[in-house]
Amino acid sequence: MNVSSARPQIKTPMAAQQQPPQKPEPPKSDADSMVETIVDNTYLSANFAASGLTGAFSGTGAFVTTGLPEAVKTGASIIYNVARTEKIGPTLKTLALAAALPVTAVGAAIAAPVSLLAGVWQGAGEVDTKVPRQFTVGQAAKEAYTEVRGGIKDFAGGIKEEMKELGDYKLKPGEKAIDIPLIQLGKTLIMGAVGAAVGGIAGAVSAIASTASEAGRGVVNAFTDSKLNVGEKLFAAGTSVVSAPIHGTLYGARTALGTFGNALATTWDKDSMTEGARSIFNNSVDGMAAAFAPETVLTMERPKQQ
Repeated sequence: MNVSSARPQIKTPMAAQQQPPQKPEPPKSDADSMVETIVDNTYLSANFAASGLTGAFSGTGAFVTTGLPEAVKTGASIIYNVARTEKIGPTLKTLALAAALPVTAVGAAIAAPVSLLAGVWQGAGEVDTKVPRQFTVGQAAKEAYTEVRGGIKDFAGGIKEEMKELGDYKLKPGEKAIDIPLIQLGKTLIMGAVGAAVGGIAGAVSAIASTASEAGRGVVNAFTDSKLNVGEKLFAAGTSVVSAPIHGTLYGARTALGTFGNALATTWDKDSMTEGARSIFNNSVDGMAAAFAPETVLTMERPKQQ
């Protein structure tokens, strides 16, 4: 009898016999790593663009569905509560009521681009740079709409709450309503209109004179500078001529706005149209004079204000 034939034989599973030994994956080369990085950055850039654009649409949608109705409600709240409050007098109340609708319209116009930009910010903020190949367009749309809508409601709600407090205000015994003198207001508005007209003319003259003065001074300085060669002189002179209109426009605007603003402030503070007219004359003349001869105006001695 063969002893070895009596022993039980252990069989190896077929899967274990047929499965070859696994080899470790070779490390990626620098070229492969660079390609992966480029692909990741491409996905990431596309995701930022798509999520930001989606956020812009959602933010604009929130403005249309929520911002416009809230603007109407806020305007109505302002008109209603200003009309019934006892805190402000008739002159100031009339001005506030007249300005309510234009101010509300301007506020709504400003809210439109703000909602769009806020939507872009919220949408792009949903992108996770740690997972560059995961698109977040759906999350961007939801988050942008929700956040912009909530911001609009909170802002409008705060204004309506303040308006309600104003409308509910009742004067205490002996307390007077806040108001502005009607005659003083009329003087100020008249001189403000005169200041705007005169300031506009003075601003235009100042802009033209300042442009010519700046260009001429730049050209003279360029060609008299011994440190510059011919090419550099031409370049410096050309730059002066091109940039001079920008300088002139800004200077003219400053002259016009300064004349208008000082006319309002002086007339109101002094309660005098004569002082307002004097302010208009001095500001417009100084602005034009400085455009023609800035060094002279800056160094001259000015009379002391009484």
